[in-house]
Amino acid sequence: MLYLLYFLVLFFVVAIGLVILTFYSQNSNIVLSKQQTKSLIFKLSLIPILAIPFTIIIFIILPRTDYPLFSFLNQQKTAKTGFSSNVEIGKVSSIQETNAVAFRFIANKPVSQDIYIRGIVLDYFDGKKWSRKNKRVLKKFISKKSLKNTVRQTIFLTPYGENYLFSINYPIYVKGIKHNFYIDYTLESVKPIKNAMKYTVYSLISDKIPEKSTNLDKYLQIPKNTSKELIEFAKKLKEGKSDREFIDFLQVYFSKNFKYSLENLPISNKPVEDFLFRYKYGNCEYFASATALLLRINGIPARLVAGYRGVYYNKVGNYYLVLQKNAHVWVEYYQNGFWNTLDTTVGTSSNLFIKKELPLLFKIKLFFDTVNYYYITFIVNFDASKQIKIAKNLGETFLSIKTFLEEKLVFIVLSVLIGILIVILVRELRTPLEKKALSQFLKTLEKKGYKKSDNEGLEEFVIKIDNERVKKIAFQWVKEYEKRIFKDKKFTLKDYKLLKNIKNLLK
Repeated sequence: MLYLLYFLVLFFVVAIGLVILTFYSQNSNIVLSKQQTKSLIFKLSLIPILAIPFTIIIFIILPRTDYPLFSFLNQQKTAKTGFSSNVEIGKVSSIQETNAVAFRFIANKPVSQDIYIRGIVLDYFDGKKWSRKNKRVLKKFISKKSLKNTVRQTIFLTPYGENYLFSINYPIYVKGIKHNFYIDYTLESVKPIKNAMKYTVYSLISDKIPEKSTNLDKYLQIPKNTSKELIEFAKKLKEGKSDREFIDFLQVYFSKNFKYSLENLPISNKPVEDFLFRYKYGNCEYFASATALLLRINGIPARLVAGYRGVYYNKVGNYYLVLQKNAHVWVEYYQNGFWNTLDTTVGTSSNLFIKKELPLLFKIKLFFDTVNYYYITFIVNFDASKQIKIAKNLGETFLSIKTFLEEKLVFIVLSVLIGILIVILVRELRTPLEKKALSQFLKTLEKKGYKKSDNEGLEEFVIKIDNERVKKIAFQWVKEYEKRIFKDKKFTLKDYKLLKNIKNLLK
């Protein structure tokens, strides 16, 4: 919206400035009065105003492709903050949050504001970086009946340069885009997302994902350089506890002994150990990495999920907004045939992501984002097929209008003539009698070759007539006319008829 405002101001200033510069190039000493300047700016403002309808026409008729003509001038870059397909800890000392929009979506059911939004599952950890090794495609038949209890989301995704698609945790069916659906419920577009796009996904909202996996060893992998100190520490934390008790213990352990921070993050070759033993603070990547590693060391399959947590509901546009600052990483652990959500990051309650009362400035941002949403929705939906449909509809409309005109030609002509007569009649009725009488008098004399100039009085005009008969009758008419006009009396129909009779003597 701010860009649009700046662009419109620039559009008008350039159009006006170019013309004024042209004046100056012809006469460098030109001086315009205040009134002339106002008049010039007003008239020149019509140029960009008239250009807007033509721009809309060009937008509709110009063929559109998936490859923008000037895309090489503005290559999209993945944001430094926000979603990333790799989670690398111990690399940066601080992370700056950004309010940039990740995507918008509409849903057929209300969605909790602190919902988890799934992006990618990461299963391999080398001690500093989490990556994705398992890419087994999920082959599952989806019936219409199984979609009844799902949340349908229509997602409008902004370009970010990678392939991964997002959905409320967890997706079971996708349409509207060519994609791969993996067994860990990661969705991947066939092509990198370099343009704004739209797709529909059906999801189940649950912190348990069923999976009858037979090979869980890959989710027990730990880095080769994991120290004995860390292994012993993990074993000691679980000592005497069942798996369920240990998971509950970790939730409490992190909340009591660690702090959440985006600044002065630990930078080292062993970030998890430094996080656990030295610094005891970090962002969600540190908490999730440490949790997953502690679970794996104790024989509990675990993996990281990267995506977003938290949405903002825009009441004006009736859609949900997800910002890059809501990017988040959490853990899923396997137990009794289900992958279970575990989020040990301190402060990851809804208060961390969504405040109950939004600040005024953010409410204003949501209002302006509504315009962006409708614009993007239109752009995403507007493609070559839509152009063909519009052209077809215009053609059909033109033919129907043509047929109607041919069938109703006589009626239309009569209607137009009647309309013209009504306009003439109304004008005649609204014209004052004295003005009408004067107009008829001057027209009669003009037909005889005597035309009154604008700066002449009536008597001055009549005296110049060279035909004595015409002059005498005309002078009589003028005297009678002036008697009635200058006496400040109402000009009646009787006066009009008298002057008309005198005027008729000129014929």
